[in-house]
Amino acid sequence: LVAMDAGTLVLIERVGRIVSIDLETGKALWSKKIPSMHVYDGAISAGTLVIGGASTERPDVRVPAGRMSVLPLALFSIDARKGGAFKDLKPMVSTLFNAADAKNGGPGDRQQIRWIRSLGAGKVLLGLYDRVVAIDASNESVLWSYDKPSVGRSLECWIVGDRAFVLNEDHAIVGLTVGDGKSPVGELDSKERIQADSTVGVVQLPDGGVAFASSRGVAVFERDGKLIGMDSGVMAGEQAAQLFALGADKVAMIPDDEPDRTLDLRILVLPSGKLVSSKPISLSRTPSSLHAVDGRLILTAGGVTMVLPAPVEPDTLAP
Repeated sequence: LVAMDAGTLVLIERVGRIVSIDLETGKALWSKKIPSMHVYDGAISAGTLVIGGASTERPDVRVPAGRMSVLPLALFSIDARKGGAFKDLKPMVSTLFNAADAKNGGPGDRQQIRWIRSLGAGKVLLGLYDRVVAIDASNESVLWSYDKPSVGRSLECWIVGDRAFVLNEDHAIVGLTVGDGKSPVGELDSKERIQADSTVGVVQLPDGGVAFASSRGVAVFERDGKLIGMDSGVMAGEQAAQLFALGADKVAMIPDDEPDRTLDLRILVLPSGKLVSSKPISLSRTPSSLHAVDGRLILTAGGVTMVLPAPVEPDTLAP
């Protein structure tokens, strides 16, 4: 796992080993191990590293028959650059949960850290078993908790401006305002374009809308949650994308079913998702990466990297 900010890179192993590295010098600042912990995610906010997972020190509690045993939640913070002692944040968030009951266990006995996202200014967002919680790690306080069923067992979260977009287990996207934890737009239906089995790119549009792209296609929403743009089945359903790159106003995609080394580079414009360009590119190797940078596309295949304008013109496509 990797957590970083402008000056610090933190590498985190699942077994709890952590090393903090200065990005300017490349030197290790400190290294530690959290005992008896499986780490699931981590994030840095205003110099504070927050790490969440599960404790391997199982409490001596009888688990009722028919209910799966779950390792207890573990949540710690530490100074990302100085290290020092870990602060246990579990007591702070535990006040939100019902106490476990041997006969009828409440949600407190099955909470899990599913993901952690930085909100800046020492604040982080936590995806738990049945809710999303915003905390201020610097002063160890809970800011808000959103516990509607729509965010239970969430799979992913993207922070875009003043909003958090949570992907739930039904692959619907729930929009939350990070300031107060409210959901003015409810669930966003991406028409199966966005799912947990694909890498997802997210970009905020100038008018406050947001565009999502994955190997399954493109979905664009207005700020009020209305779906206003989508690829016309070019990538979703009928085809998947081998590679995609999301820019500020365009999406580049390469379909996954090309019969030879001649690939079809397709450009979709935002916010409509309309296909505006489709050009062949002949490569000697299977492409491994596609990125959008400053209005250009960087395509890598084997040991060759090509820089292409977007949309591309036919005379620029020679390998």
